[in-house]
Amino acid sequence: MTSTDKWNFIVSQYHELRNKPESFVQSAWESYCSELFDYKKLLGEINSQPSVHIGSSQKVIPDIFLKIDDKDVLDIELKKYSLSFDSSFQEQLISYLKLTNICVGMIVCNEIRVYYYDYSKNKTEFTSVSFTKDNPDGIQLVELIEKENFSNEKIKKF
Repeated sequence: MTSTDKWNFIVSQYHELRNKPESFVQSAWESYCSELFDYKKLLGEINSQPSVHIGSSQKVIPDIFLKIDDKDVLDIELKKYSLSFDSSFQEQLISYLKLTNICVGMIVCNEIRVYYYDYSKNKTEFTSVSFTKDNPDGIQLVELIEKENFSNEKIKKF
């Protein structure tokens, strides 16, 4: 399956799941991570809804962490596809990135927003990708988050 095929499959699923609850989106993205991006759930490379402790008694539950070589590399925060982007989504993601020391995050709602957090500059950069068939940015995104290609620096340039 080519990157274009993978992206177009995600787009077709987006249209099918547009009015479904967030749990359907969660399930779909867990499948994309394993079936399309080659992360292995059995090896702990896909960590769904992990508890991240803040202090001794509080915790947050991100949606999906992807791991490479036992290191968290990507936080994917999922919303219902019918929801438009809201700044509170970004605040949530950035707080999770800071808590976990991950540089790359994604927010998935009616679009995909890919974030790079530069810890040395305390600065966040992002780009948006719309769910449209044959979208070159979507195709490139698929290539960038595939396990064999993943690189913080490549995503930063994206």
